[in-house]
Amino acid sequence: EYQAMTMDMIARCALGQNISCIKDRSNEYYSRARANSSPTSMFFPIFKHLRRFSIFGKEDHVLIQNLSAIILERTKQRAAGNIRPLPDLIDLILAENEKRVENGEKPLHHDIIVSNAWALFFAGYETTSTAIAFASYLLAKHPEVQQTLYEEMTSAFEDSETIDYERAVKLPYLFSPRPFACRDVVTFTGRRCIKETVIAGKIRVPVGVSIVAPVHSVMWNEANYDRPSEFLPERYPSLT
Repeated sequence: EYQAMTMDMIARCALGQNISCIKDRSNEYYSRARANSSPTSMFFPIFKHLRRFSIFGKEDHVLIQNLSAIILERTKQRAAGNIRPLPDLIDLILAENEKRVENGEKPLHHDIIVSNAWALFFAGYETTSTAIAFASYLLAKHPEVQQTLYEEMTSAFEDSETIDYERAVKLPYLFSPRPFACRDVVTFTGRRCIKETVIAGKIRVPVGVSIVAPVHSVMWNEANYDRPSEFLPERYPSLT
């Protein structure tokens, strides 16, 4: 459910596409994205070189073609003066590209625009749906936390009111930082050293070496957090 919902939101905000995966699970974006989401290359790096020959590579190719066609069509529309009143991500990228041309700068290549759309599309799809699913699990396991959140929401919005972002983002309990967001993207903290570095005078990191921050170890360390294994939203400064 969350994957379908997230796909709908990203498609609307990033691509300007109303695809309604919530209602139609046979939608091409939804079905191909689910087939595409595999952590295999994360644990077996050699797979990234073989991916294009696999079923995942075939799914990638079709979706990239779709994104490319959308961007090409949008470029033609903008050239003809058809500017959307509510711009999405592609519109913003294309508008910036037009400014680059006006300023005599080299415009972004079509493939780069497609790559950015692709990255935002799938990075947001998988991580957001996973984070929301985990948040729902935690609320179900901790009804007292769920009740506190419910009371904050109902006190901020009447039953007939539309929940708008401007007010929702100011709710301290709803928008306090949560460790599960970091756990969800724990494998995205890897970086490759581009300049030899010495950490705390003890650890030498040569150029070319890749490192990953041990997010779980930091967050579950009692030296950093009191009762780290417990779900305690009140521990965060914004709630005190």
